[in-house]
Amino acid sequence: MALTLGLSGKKTGGDGICPVIEEMMDAGASLEEILRRTVDLLHNSNRRFHWTGIYELFPDKVLRLGPFIGAPTDHVFIAVGRGVCGTAVAENRNINVPDVSKAPNYLACSAATRSELVVLIRRQGTIYAQIDLDSHELNAFDPGTVAEVEKIADCLARAYALRQKPASRE
Repeated sequence: MALTLGLSGKKTGGDGICPVIEEMMDAGASLEEILRRTVDLLHNSNRRFHWTGIYELFPDKVLRLGPFIGAPTDHVFIAVGRGVCGTAVAENRNINVPDVSKAPNYLACSAATRSELVVLIRRQGTIYAQIDLDSHELNAFDPGTVAEVEKIADCLARAYALRQKPASRE
């Protein structure tokens, strides 16, 4: 696993991403800064992650591409229910596709992609966004990797929820 540096200068791998998110929230970082940093840390935490991005869900039932690392994609907007990303939202579930060639609803972003993992960023029934990971390897996302990404999604859901709370009046 590759190691990168968090805000405090401490080495962090995939398991250390949530403390960085918490540190950034405590420091008053914007959600956009938190998302960009999370994508960077997550992408560099695992050599099998060849494309890492966040799609945010908007009220018009469209996923819009946010920060990402990897080859550019034509799929900047994805309707709910379309492709693996849209299906994950429509069915309110995370989706691990070990072999994209066997997924009839797969939207090809790269001919090199062999597997995909989509993990929803959600809290208390609200889906805010999703983490989308592509790999050039078949079966790239084992149960441990899925669990790790789910933890990161939970941490990001807290950041989204905090952003949506009205400011207290004094």
